[in-house]
Amino acid sequence: MKTALQYLYRALTSLKLTAVLLIYLAVLMVTATLIPQAGAHPLPAGVLPARTTETAASSLVTFLGLHNLFISVWFILPLSLFFLNLLLCTVRRIRGELNNKRWNHYGPDLIHAGILLLIISAFISLFGRQESQLVLAEGETNRLPNGYSVTLLDFSEEYYADGSARQWHSRIRLTGPDGSERTEDIRVNHPVSAGYLSLYQISYGQIPEVVLNDSAGNRFVLLRRETIAGGNLSARFIGVEQNGPAADPLVTMELRFGKHASPKRQSFRPGDEILPGLSLKQATSRIVSVIQTGFDPGFFPLIVSFLMLGAGLGITFYQRLHRSEKT
Repeated sequence: MKTALQYLYRALTSLKLTAVLLIYLAVLMVTATLIPQAGAHPLPAGVLPARTTETAASSLVTFLGLHNLFISVWFILPLSLFFLNLLLCTVRRIRGELNNKRWNHYGPDLIHAGILLLIISAFISLFGRQESQLVLAEGETNRLPNGYSVTLLDFSEEYYADGSARQWHSRIRLTGPDGSERTEDIRVNHPVSAGYLSLYQISYGQIPEVVLNDSAGNRFVLLRRETIAGGNLSARFIGVEQNGPAADPLVTMELRFGKHASPKRQSFRPGDEILPGLSLKQATSRIVSVIQTGFDPGFFPLIVSFLMLGAGLGITFYQRLHRSEKT
């Protein structure tokens, strides 16, 4: 048993293992730059949809998890093994220096500790990061997990001369848990803080809506999955299908005639009566802003790890320069 543990310890502290793992991780990172990586939170359906063609190669990439390498077993297991290898090597190195009472090579030790903390911060971010998305039209409000409320006051876009998008801009009103309010501007790469959460402008798009009229001339607007009800009758907006550029859109509604009746889906065109006295006027769309909320508990240890790496590199360079001057 002791011999087996000694063999395992020598294997885990082997510099050959370190070299193999570093080469493997480097190849994996190059692979991640060549294969498009999926986001942790895909955009909601209907917001800037991307048209993609499923091929045998893309199916294989998805099956193997290569489209999300940094949260796959291909990356996490080797990185964990590298962390253990580096930790044991660092402990063995420091113990040897302390036993010999010659701990004068603390620059490399600080570099090793910085790398270890960098890996720890990556795992903290991977398993502790909080992310969600807000899809807001002008005037809409959504509540965040930390008690803040976000209201979209205005959304605008800026374009280059060639017509490509230059900037997306959301003006929001933040309402704190204590009722305090403030107005903020969110742009791409210019986040706003709401308590411990950060708000990022990541996209924009359009969502369908329908306009309904009743017999009295009242106007009702429904977004997708919203319901209008009267008595025991209700109609829920499901979606819009456009058969052609010149054809009227087909609006799918889910009708319920009675509280305990089974819902029934039916398609309508502008002018059709959906419920008694309630007709479909038109199907339109509304511009929405897509805002991502996030909190990363690994950010602070990441900064500390960078400081340790910088200090370790500086000390190592100074010590080597000092020794070369003596010789």
